[in-house]
Amino acid sequence: NRSIEMTTQTNTETVQHGADSGIGEDSTWIARYSLPVATLLAGLFAGFFVAYEISVTRGLAEVDDMTYIQTFQWINATVQTPTFAVIFFGTVPALAIALAFNRRSAKSTVVLLASALVMAIATVAITFAGNVPLNLELAEFETLTPEIAAAARLDALGAPPDATLRRLDDATASCIVFARKLVSKSYAPGLS
Repeated sequence: NRSIEMTTQTNTETVQHGADSGIGEDSTWIARYSLPVATLLAGLFAGFFVAYEISVTRGLAEVDDMTYIQTFQWINATVQTPTFAVIFFGTVPALAIALAFNRRSAKSTVVLLASALVMAIATVAITFAGNVPLNLELAEFETLTPEIAAAARLDALGAPPDATLRRLDDATASCIVFARKLVSKSYAPGLS
């Protein structure tokens, strides 16, 4: 019975926290579900990019230029689905809502949500500023010759494939080091 009382108290505190957040009592369900929804979407969002980097990008680095361009054209044509739209366009608002409703939570929660929000915004901005124009450019190649494909690939990557992968590996390693430092300081201050 003690655990039921504690659960009831925790649920009541969650609802009160949502009601006290300044957004209104009608929004308490948002307070309750904003963090799990944001976590799920952020995980799917990050997972999409990680899986793409560790499998698709590396696989494409090994194929000839014609296959590279044609594969990108098909990927770009087929990725635009409702599921992708919810994940890609829903993550930033979900994180912003979760941050708004959890702004009085533990500092580590606020820092992680704010960091995730900033990184998601940066990812969306980079995608629209860099990747979308490249995707549109690659879509224009209807007739490919080996020479056109080689030039398009070099233009798209800006560097030979192995150099691009090294930069991606460096960026990924930097993110992992940062995340480990952040978590170790948040949960075990003496470990850093």
